[in-house]
Amino acid sequence: MIANGAPMSLLVMRLSVMPEVQGHPIVDHTGMTGEYNWKLDWAPELSAPAADASDLPSLLEALQQQLGLRLVATKTAVPAIQVDSIIRPSRD
Repeated sequence: MIANGAPMSLLVMRLSVMPEVQGHPIVDHTGMTGEYNWKLDWAPELSAPAADASDLPSLLEALQQQLGLRLVATKTAVPAIQVDSIIRPSRD
């Protein structure tokens, strides 16, 4: 994963769709504003192993080793939408 001049929100968005986070929401608590360049190399857990990927770390290890970031499980409020009911519109 490579980014040039990207905000932390882009990293959070990309991480949130990775199978390694198992669908858990990711919330940015870094307090880092601005735009950053980064390159993150890891061995995806759910793909067929590549011949050159044997020396690559897992996603969580790569975050810490390469970017100095880590994912920590905490309880926090996240934005959500609740649908109470759905009514089809009438043709009247």
